[in-house]
Parts: sequence; C-alpha cells; structure tokens
Amino acid sequence: MAEPASAKGAKRNGRDKRNGRDEMKITKTLVVKRSVKFNGRKTSVSLENEFWDSLHEIADSENVTISELLSNIARTSNSNNLSSSIRTFVFDHFRAQAAVDRMLASTT
Repeated sequence: MAEPASAKGAKRNGRDKRNGRDEMKITKTLVVKRSVKFNGRKTSVSLENEFWDSLHEIADSENVTISELLSNIARTSNSNNLSSSIRTFVFDHFRAQAAVDRMLASTT
C-alpha cells in the first residue's frame, strides 16, 4: 500500500490502480542540506538533489557562480524561505525555457 501523501520527502510518481481504485504511488526523494555563502554570509539550504543539479545547470548556462545566482534569487524573491525561493526560481526558469522551445518549434 502506498505511503500517505503527507509523508515527508515524498513525491507523486505516477498512478497505481489496485482493486479498481486509482491511488498515487509515492516515492521518497533525498533532501540534501548544504552550506552556501552569498551576500557575505553563510547559511544552509535544504533542497532535493534534482534542485541542486538544476541550480548548477542554470548557473553554468548563465556563466555565474552559485553564490551569485543565490544572491539574485534572494534579492528578487518575495519569500523569507530561501529553499522555497530556489525551488520556485528553478521551476519558473525551466517553464520559461519550455515556452520558448514550444514557440520556436511552432515557427519551424
């Protein structure tokens, strides 16, 4: 039986049909806490590996350091929660990239 949807560190990963019921399969994701330094201060940030990887990918594509990218995210965010701000930034970045890709595909 699937774990409750409220399980910490869980994400929905497809649907499971058992006994005629449509249930969500839950898989655990690893949240990694890392120390980062930006704006002259050191803090720790807890993110899933997928977000750390994406953050590095974005920083590389923009030719900036992780510290510079985090400074920008913190400066432009409306949230006091840096982890949440990073997740939102990464999501928005790739959503915008997908929109551009769709637009370019429709013009060719």
